[in-house]
Amino acid sequence: MNQLREKELSKNLEYLREQIERESDEITLPGSLTAKSLFEKMGEPLAPEDLVSAPAPKPASRRSIYLNFAVCAACFGIMFLGYWAVTRAVTGANITDRQSSAAQDISMVAGAPAPMMAAAAQAQDAENAAADDYTALYDSIVELQEANGIVFRLDGAVSKESGPKVNAALTGGSADMEMAAPAAPQANAGASGGYGVYQTNAQIAGIDESDIVKTDGTYLYQYRFDSETGGAEIAIVGATNLKKLSSIPLAEYTSAELYLNGNQLVLVQEAANASAEALAGQLGEPIENYITRKSEHQSSSNVERAVPDEIIEPDYAPAVFYPMTEAVIYDVSDHANPKEVRRLTQDGQYVSSRLYEDVLYLVTNKGVYSDLTAPDAKVNQMVPMVAESGEAKLLAAGDILIPPYTTRPDYAVVTAMDLKNQTSTTKAVLGMVDEVMMSAENLYLTSNQYSSGTPKTGVVRFSVKGTAVGYEASALLDGTIDGQFALDEHEGYLRVATTSRKNGATQNNVYVLDGALQTVGALENLAPGERIYSVRYLGDTGYVVTFRETDPLFVIDLSNPKEPKAVGQLKIPGFSEYLHPIDEKTLIGFGANTVATRDGGVVQDGLKLSLFDVSDPQNPKETSNLLLGNMGSTSPALDTHKAFLYYPEKKLIGFPATIYTTKGASSADPWSGERELTFSGYLVVKVEDGRFAVAGSLPGDETSEDGFERFDYDTVIERGLYIGDTLYTVSSAKLTAWSLDDYSKIGELQY
Repeated sequence: MNQLREKELSKNLEYLREQIERESDEITLPGSLTAKSLFEKMGEPLAPEDLVSAPAPKPASRRSIYLNFAVCAACFGIMFLGYWAVTRAVTGANITDRQSSAAQDISMVAGAPAPMMAAAAQAQDAENAAADDYTALYDSIVELQEANGIVFRLDGAVSKESGPKVNAALTGGSADMEMAAPAAPQANAGASGGYGVYQTNAQIAGIDESDIVKTDGTYLYQYRFDSETGGAEIAIVGATNLKKLSSIPLAEYTSAELYLNGNQLVLVQEAANASAEALAGQLGEPIENYITRKSEHQSSSNVERAVPDEIIEPDYAPAVFYPMTEAVIYDVSDHANPKEVRRLTQDGQYVSSRLYEDVLYLVTNKGVYSDLTAPDAKVNQMVPMVAESGEAKLLAAGDILIPPYTTRPDYAVVTAMDLKNQTSTTKAVLGMVDEVMMSAENLYLTSNQYSSGTPKTGVVRFSVKGTAVGYEASALLDGTIDGQFALDEHEGYLRVATTSRKNGATQNNVYVLDGALQTVGALENLAPGERIYSVRYLGDTGYVVTFRETDPLFVIDLSNPKEPKAVGQLKIPGFSEYLHPIDEKTLIGFGANTVATRDGGVVQDGLKLSLFDVSDPQNPKETSNLLLGNMGSTSPALDTHKAFLYYPEKKLIGFPATIYTTKGASSADPWSGERELTFSGYLVVKVEDGRFAVAGSLPGDETSEDGFERFDYDTVIERGLYIGDTLYTVSSAKLTAWSLDDYSKIGELQY
């Protein structure tokens, strides 16, 4: 099969050479797109002037950004689409699904500075025109495995091998490409907005994030896990009478998250092992059947391989490991009888997701756990897959991107799934993913990368419009980020806050990037010796909290993207793990209080709420604070913003908390004294006249002191939500309704 394709490729290249040279005589083309230049780019290294925002290239046979066989078809595209299409591509037309109806795929001539549209391969054999070429992908992963020094195998063994360091892959895109300012996000079509109906605390207004509980103002939808039985369910409960109307059992799953989209309930969960293995088994052919040439790395069954110096068989390595994630859609128009209507499964462990205008954007991470040079290596170990209705398929090579900074042999897999029209699109990026941030028009993926032992952050931007997902640009920044809130998009620019190391010490930075993810402005060396704990952006202003001994809140002026600058600073004890804006002049900070020890150190000592007045950017002030408990006090809101509630109409803050109080400790030694559990439940705090006041303390379990312990996962309160004048606290064991007038208990559902 490979010999036949190579023979056909040779014939087609000769035919293309004649046609392109003929067309070149009749059409005035840029120098980089003459026949001679195009064929040089197919098989020879590029000259520096041929690159746009790309590192030094490797030979074209080693990489292409989109890994298609469609190089030939791309050349036909130049002839059929004409000079207009070529010029548009050179100036940075998006690498998306914006093809003509005749286009077979989107590809990149190896190393070329811009994408080319591939027209129908009218003069080619249909099978060859549609064939995918995974060779460059295979080579990339093998090099990454060698560079990382560890090759994971499905038999549970790990071999340590040395190999060459990975050279950067080539990437396209134009430095002149600009990102349009995003449209203002509209309210999610499935959410019930208006006064007094809770919506999940999300980073961007109108772009929903998944959580374990949702409400439409009439019903509550809760994912709950029972640690005693090991089972799980989705409970659908009437909000007024707290009557359980129905249950969707999920016996095998230990974690899941929900969306509500009108009468559709969306469950995002880990796929059952048996289901994942069955789907992967549909695509268990040898890798060598899917590449167009025998790679220099690939071993043959009759070639003896070198024995690694050391074989490790870790206890945690399973015999077969096919983690997959499912998005399951239920019709809940009849709340007593929910019905499954669609199920999509994609490769990898769940990372994050978003819901915007009826489209679910699902992001997973697929690791490559196999030694791809082994004779029995399977294609499902190398290429991500997606499945619907029990039928699995590999992602086309043209849907997989290799960014220039890839240092990790794993993928970000992204599916855009239209919940109304039953359509979907899936793309993947090699070397990803750790965090996700989404605006109305763009999806940003980030990953921790390492260059010469230095921590970096890789960023990839995809344009999103419905199910159309297109790669636009990538970047590599110094340092690492602290969660999704480190990123924000505003008026066509992406702002990213990182903590990096320089000369052995930490420093903090804020970078401003344009639509091509080129850095146009940078504020560096902020708070040397400290690291970032929280970030929030409001329009042209950024707020960055760093910490080592005190809590500096920095106000960053971003009104001039090319010259970001720190204009104000406030230092107070403690640090904020999360910043929540009340309005343009007021921020809430939630984190930990800190105290100094007699030996000059600093330790955490309880929870802390701070109220910041930022009306004067040059002089931010803490107008109020609330200290809660001592050492050991904690809250889920320290780890996820979804557990933090702000009810704007009533100016109420809410969060689950466990409070420990230390008795008999000296001020110089917080570790001394005796620690006692004094509260575990849900706290409600009023914000009024620039001050905090505790409004209600709602216990998680009134009958058992042991139930206060947060190690009892059934009784611990995980979330709070509101509908009008009622606050609901949520745990796996029960739902409780409380009056927001006097915080008395209204009703309770014991599961």
